[in-house]
Amino acid sequence: MTVERALLAGVMSENAWNAALMQVAALAGASYLAVMSRDKGTGQFHVTEPVELSPRLLADYEADFRALNPWNEIDVLSGDGETYLDWDVLGHGFIRRSPFYQEFMRPHGLAHMMGHRVDTEEGTTHYLSIHKQVGEPAFDAGAVAVVSAVHGSVGRVLAVRQKLRGLQQAHAWRRTALDALNFPVMLVDGAGRARQANRAAEAWLSGPGGRLFVEGAGRDRQALLGIVRQALGGPGSPSRLASVRLSFDADHAGTACVAIPVGEGDDPPAVRAGAALLVIWPTRPRAPAQALLRQVFGLSAAEARVAGLMAQGRTPQEIAGLRSVGEATVRTHIKAIFRKTHVHRQHDLARLLTELALVDAPPD
Repeated sequence: MTVERALLAGVMSENAWNAALMQVAALAGASYLAVMSRDKGTGQFHVTEPVELSPRLLADYEADFRALNPWNEIDVLSGDGETYLDWDVLGHGFIRRSPFYQEFMRPHGLAHMMGHRVDTEEGTTHYLSIHKQVGEPAFDAGAVAVVSAVHGSVGRVLAVRQKLRGLQQAHAWRRTALDALNFPVMLVDGAGRARQANRAAEAWLSGPGGRLFVEGAGRDRQALLGIVRQALGGPGSPSRLASVRLSFDADHAGTACVAIPVGEGDDPPAVRAGAALLVIWPTRPRAPAQALLRQVFGLSAAEARVAGLMAQGRTPQEIAGLRSVGEATVRTHIKAIFRKTHVHRQHDLARLLTELALVDAPPD
């Protein structure tokens, strides 16, 4: 399996993700790797993904030795794709005298360190911190070359992982939040296969409607696959929110399905994470619950209120008056709403909220 395929397999699986990053470390002849971020205020580095690093090592680093990390003191890794070799930048003499190396790294069995910067299109910067064990030779130009060769693959997959983590942080894919919703929500691929599903979706998939969605054929299944493809996008076709009403679900006549993009439309097809599919059946008409908008899309309370007013056709000026806030504040909320719901026009947002108004959601 190539490194890129291994990384892609790890987007939805922590174990596979760790194994894929260890493949990257192995290319450089290393045994340890961590993904780090840099605090813009202090300039210090923090471990965000401790691949193959022990909890005790991480605790020691965060408690006492983070401030001594030489990366914090010198101008290194200033551009995407740049690689740092400690012995090349610091010199062997400095390493022999450094408390960071002699009092922290060496007692933990670590010797030399390579840093590689990976920027994503979303503006996030990641740093691969790759380590040799004590007794192993220092990194050389060959190690730099092999890590640089997979730079593009790592960057593309980190971007997808970042998007999914954004959804998780907004409670969109946190299982406890999804299970609190009494309508099906699932993450599906281009073939309509469910990768993740909440409890309501699992029940629906085991019923007549769900079985037809997974195994069947005909107009309704093609319509479902059609909105999933629209959410995934393709070459020259940006990803976009799509919805359709179905007829096959006898238990819920007039079932509506909404497909929400998870990957961006200009990502290569192999990199896209899939689409979030909401299966909605009619209940009494009403506005979508603000708790639902926050859970599914990660809207803040203020953004959810603005979204509801936009769905009524209100202009930014009218919303500013009704909310007693500045128009600039409202436009900031609108920009965030469009980004989080993957729509680009007020008409599309109104259509989305009309569909969600059919959801029998938990009370705010």
